Amino acid sequence: MTFNEEVELLVRSGHPGLVVKSHEERRCLLALEAVAKRLKWSLWSWSATTGWTSNGKVIPAGGSSEALVELRKLPDESICVLRDFHSYIDSAFTVRLLRDILTELRTRTRILDAPTEGFNRVIVFLSPALHIPLDLEKDLSEVAFPLPDRGALHEALDTVVQSSKVKVTIDSESAMIESCLGLTQVEAENSYSLAHLAFKGKFGPGAVALIQKQKAAVIRKSGLLEYFPPEGSLDDVGGCELLLDWLLDIGKVMGRYEEALVYGFRVEDVARGVLLIGCPGTGKSLISRRMAASWGWPLYGLNVGKLTGSLHGETEAKTSRALELAEAGAPGILRIDEGDKQFAGLNSSGQTDSGVTSRQIGSIVTWFEEHRAQLFVCMTANRPWAIPAELFNRFEDCFHVDLPNLVERVDILTILLRQRKQTPESFALDDLAKATHEYNGRELRKIVRAGMRASFLRKEPLSMDALLLAAEQIKPIGQIMRKEVDEIRKWCSERHVRSASADLSNGSSAGRRLM
Repeated sequence: MTFNEEVELLVRSGHPGLVVKSHEERRCLLALEAVAKRLKWSLWSWSATTGWTSNGKVIPAGGSSEALVELRKLPDESICVLRDFHSYIDSAFTVRLLRDILTELRTRTRILDAPTEGFNRVIVFLSPALHIPLDLEKDLSEVAFPLPDRGALHEALDTVVQSSKVKVTIDSESAMIESCLGLTQVEAENSYSLAHLAFKGKFGPGAVALIQKQKAAVIRKSGLLEYFPPEGSLDDVGGCELLLDWLLDIGKVMGRYEEALVYGFRVEDVARGVLLIGCPGTGKSLISRRMAASWGWPLYGLNVGKLTGSLHGETEAKTSRALELAEAGAPGILRIDEGDKQFAGLNSSGQTDSGVTSRQIGSIVTWFEEHRAQLFVCMTANRPWAIPAELFNRFEDCFHVDLPNLVERVDILTILLRQRKQTPESFALDDLAKATHEYNGRELRKIVRAGMRASFLRKEPLSMDALLLAAEQIKPIGQIMRKEVDEIRKWCSERHVRSASADLSNGSSAGRRLM
């Protein structure tokens, strides 16, 4: 059901008050105007600076009380929009006056089959944020106003192109539109205009990269999600052969999404999620970033702690908006880093925060099961036993990302050296891999950095001696966290969690197939 259809249905059924939380005032007013025209009603809009206005008519009413008094005098069959009324709704007098008006509207409204007879007025509260007082909760119905879809973003791009005074060439139209998913229409128009000026009307890969950078800034500003533009590829990941092969297969299905639906897949079959389990530094977060780049999708980060609010219902509302923003940015990957820590307060939630954490996790679990967006969830965890069971079972698959074995350490060192303009074949990497037993990928990177730094300061080429000396100065996590590493391995073994790495005991190759 679209926004317009839902509003019309609520109006027809006699709901006296609606709440629409959105930053997109202009687009929302246009949608409400379309509903009013379909019902053959009038649309009246109020703000503190303009009073009540409708089709050129103006009724001065600057204050909140004055606005409500004048609302009672507006013509019947009117949609009355109160813009930014959240600044006034905390007043006890205003709340009481609103309850009186809503009661009057409810008692006067009749439900008829004929859409233009017997109706009175409907109040719509339009605001970026509106905390509904307890007194009004049962009198108002909230309607979600979605962010622009691909069609609306295409229109925004057309608007920028048509207003241009120079010839515009678009080499990556679909990429331009995909890059703005999750933005408001104004934000999208601003991004298109910036790219237009920066590249003089040539919308190509550079323009797409600039828009992605703007999108990252916008999403960070919202404080609801983090945004990571596509970067690198799965070739940057050493080892984890089985996991990477699995991700390549999933990526192929994602890339043929429409074809998969025609084949017979249901929407929920195509995009679900994966849980990556392992001790710190084994590359779980790196895999999620490179997976997004390999699929050509944006990566969104969900930090549950940042969604906590001090007001009643604020945490749940921010969580809902964050998930809505992620859905609007689909196709994409939603990463929940260190989920075991983010959801650690579930068991004590009833005693410590009046059940807020419990409700928040419940809403995420419900969303995970019911959402139909092309959104793939990637959660990482160091202590899998701390993840709520109801969330654990929602993932498509789980993988244990263990400390790299001998062959994988050679693979990782090769990648690290090549990324730093070194020639891996010039080093005895088998010897270095044997000397770094129980080291994780992050520690191997530290070894290469430390060896290069020491060699650079001595004005010498990087040598095996420098790398081996750096390795001796780092105590591996496999020794520091021996108990935790064993506990993770035991937990995964008992629950038959799949290993991310191939079993090399039978001589199988650690090399992975390519797409």
